[in-house]
Amino acid sequence: MTGEDAWSTSRTWSFPASTASVGEARQRVATFLAASPFDHADDDVRLMVSELTTNAVVHAASAFEVTVCWNDGRLRVEVADGSERPPEVQPPTLTEANGRGLFIVQALAHRWGVDHRRAGKIVWFELLRRDDETPAARCS
Repeated sequence: MTGEDAWSTSRTWSFPASTASVGEARQRVATFLAASPFDHADDDVRLMVSELTTNAVVHAASAFEVTVCWNDGRLRVEVADGSERPPEVQPPTLTEANGRGLFIVQALAHRWGVDHRRAGKIVWFELLRRDDETPAARCS
């Protein structure tokens, strides 16, 4: 399944590079997912959205876009920012307060990754329904 017709439902929001944008992005995604087949995964999705949008604000220091799309068995969330620097998974430590974001995403998501684009990158994650193991296509 590839191309634009791969997704039955999709939504994109743009946010400024502000810590206040993290909570707003999390709330918009949660509201959007409330009417989806993935409402059972709301807590995990909100946590992963928080981690990726925080990375966009703190590490990329850029405005960002969040795109959510799903079809019958797959959910994909993408966070696009203006930095070309790839994110790195850091092993968690007991003494550091930060640095667990991608470790959390890696633990909760079925798959996650980074797509590079002309001016920045897209960090994404996917969740599958328990009965669907087909990998998802890009949202756009």
